Amino acid sequence: MFKIIIGILVVGSMIAAGNMYSNKADDVEFVTSTDSLGQFVENLDFGATLYNGTHEDIVELLDALKSKYQGKAVILDLWGTFCGPCLSDFKNSPAKKKELLEMDVHVVYLCAGMSSNANEWKKIIKRDKLVGDHIYLDRRLSMAYREHFGIRNYPNYILLDTKGEFKQNIISAVGDISIERFKEHI
Repeated sequence: MFKIIIGILVVGSMIAAGNMYSNKADDVEFVTSTDSLGQFVENLDFGATLYNGTHEDIVELLDALKSKYQGKAVILDLWGTFCGPCLSDFKNSPAKKKELLEMDVHVVYLCAGMSSNANEWKKIIKRDKLVGDHIYLDRRLSMAYREHFGIRNYPNYILLDTKGEFKQNIISAVGDISIERFKEHI
């Protein structure tokens, strides 16, 4: 009984201090801590970490990605749970993603929450065993990301190169990347 009371007091104080909070999206409740990529949701045993995007604006999110992956190449994969080509690329790219990871190229998945369901987001990540960081963007961040890069369609891929520069129109599908040509851009 004493341990339960202490646990309640600790969680309550963390919530009051702002280190932990609850957010509800699409009937999925996230009660988690916050770090630079957003509100931590879950670690999956195959190497995926899920976050709920909580950034003030898109520049804050992009800066957090630059900071976390400083000196590394990162593919930012904007996708939606409803998007057939997005889901097709997930199924067609595991071998290519393994090859990229061996080159220290990471994939960060940005799910466009403006038209995607959070429950479906988690199901797809688990089903396709998508290794990497995943950020569920709310409507505001989804629109800001699309506007920032002039994006009209899904999927969309932005390369964050090893110098911290964002490059567009390098990737049409991860499964179709030519490794030799891709090396020129990282």
